[in-house]
Amino acid sequence: MDHTDPNGTRFEPEVRVYITFQCRGDIYGSQCRSCFATARAKLFKRCPRDKGAIIWYDQCFLEFSSTSTGGKINYDDNICIDTARARPNAKTNTGDDSVLEFLRLFENLTNIAVTKRNNFVKDVEKPALYAAGEKRFGNKKIYVMVQCTHDLTPRACVECVNHNVRQFQDCYENKPVGLKKGARVLGRSCNFRFERYPFVNAKTSPNYLKF
Repeated sequence: MDHTDPNGTRFEPEVRVYITFQCRGDIYGSQCRSCFATARAKLFKRCPRDKGAIIWYDQCFLEFSSTSTGGKINYDDNICIDTARARPNAKTNTGDDSVLEFLRLFENLTNIAVTKRNNFVKDVEKPALYAAGEKRFGNKKIYVMVQCTHDLTPRACVECVNHNVRQFQDCYENKPVGLKKGARVLGRSCNFRFERYPFVNAKTSPNYLKF
């Protein structure tokens, strides 16, 4: 579109871009900056003319948009990636007990994320909106993590996580066997992940628990 003022002088319209960037709760300093640099380069290379885009890495995510989404739960830009192999329940082989225990574990983690502050950050009383931990299921351990973006309130964080847990149940659950070997839900407002191996740094995680 050709933009001109009343005197016929052409001008470029103001373009406003909103950027959201956040590292995983256990990632700080140079690791965080390195992830941002990688994400920025890849995003601008893949989406040079788009008005909005989002990219996820293990340690961070980056989004740019022409509209402000701060403080609002994004219910649309969410995906789930699963490890297809299922993990049978060690006791009953139906998976019902393990799935219920898994859901209770995520509920506990979310409650911790929205109530406990980040002790690694000084003079910040806001909850960390991040928690991770491990729990034994039968003769195996499962490692879990939940995180919300810092622009959400604690109440919105709980709502976001609960929505994605319900929305992507078929992604992490393999009926009637039980939980899949691992899965991660990636979202603009919140994400969670579980695996059969450690994937966060327990020493630098603000809220890491052994259940």
